[in-house]
Amino acid sequence: MERFNFGILPLISAVGIFLLVLNFHQFYSSKINFLASSVLASYLITVNSLFAMYFNKKLINIALFQDSVWLPIVGIILAIFVVLCCCLIDKVLMIPVNIVMGRFSK
Repeated sequence: MERFNFGILPLISAVGIFLLVLNFHQFYSSKINFLASSVLASYLITVNSLFAMYFNKKLINIALFQDSVWLPIVGIILAIFVVLCCCLIDKVLMIPVNIVMGRFSK
């Protein structure tokens, strides 16, 4: 599967988005920070090629929506669902890790 990751257009759009975000007003939200601390785990899980193949072909057959007008909506809903599930898994797995790390730090 070829992805549109390299080249001048992705670079220009990434720099443009970065510069746009720099101009936003800064804010603080404990809920957003709580979820943001697990987004890297979500990214690492979903970028794994074995998981992506299983997820896209077996778990959710996204090819059913390929020629549908519902594809953007289904894609957004699936992206939110996957990020929330991965964040939940990460937060649940951090409970025993924190317990073990607390015992070693004493």
